[in-house]
Amino acid sequence: MRISRRTTLGLTVSAFMTATFGTAMAQDAATSKTPQKTLITNVIIFDGTSKSLITGQDLTLSGNTITGLVAAGGDAAAYDTLIGGKGGYLIACPKIL
Repeated sequence: MRISRRTTLGLTVSAFMTATFGTAMAQDAATSKTPQKTLITNVIIFDGTSKSLITGQDLTLSGNTITGLVAAGGDAAAYDTLIGGKGGYLIACPKIL
């Protein structure tokens, strides 16, 4: 069975990327002891439980976990990352996440 140069190159690039990004992700996980706090602002939130959409609230995350809602326009300095939702919709449904 012959393997083409294109296949060999593709496998080499794939192995390199896996090794490089896998190592980087492992290092990030090892160095970050506390989850990053994120604030998502200016969104219309669908929570999957109520019949109405949530407005006037910002969503907070700790790592990949939703930690709550805070009044819109609060202190963004307390968060590591700020994401502006540009008035879009955010699905924060625990059954989906």
